[in-house]
Amino acid sequence: MAAERQDNGEAEIQIEFAIGPVPDSQGVADLECVAYDAGRLREMAAVSGRIPLSNEPAVFTTALRLSIGPGRYSLRCGLHARELGKLGSVYTSLTVPKSKYLLARDGT
Repeated sequence: MAAERQDNGEAEIQIEFAIGPVPDSQGVADLECVAYDAGRLREMAAVSGRIPLSNEPAVFTTALRLSIGPGRYSLRCGLHARELGKLGSVYTSLTVPKSKYLLARDGT
């Protein structure tokens, strides 16, 4: 995950994730990422889309643009492959510092 703070106060978070090969699949998976204010768990921004599944491993990047100030936030991303009956999600937290040059992901 990489992030950049814009001059207008918005933050753009680039989220990169990998999907392993899905044998005999030509379908799609639904993606949704939501950012929450860590203190009140209020939804701040969300992005959704569809990711093609294939027999080959793939890496995808999506952007989540947030109009937020400095503080702590929680991020949850989920992927749902309906035709396979598979669902997965990941949680992480991030801190938006006062500086516009660097956003930090908390933890590992």
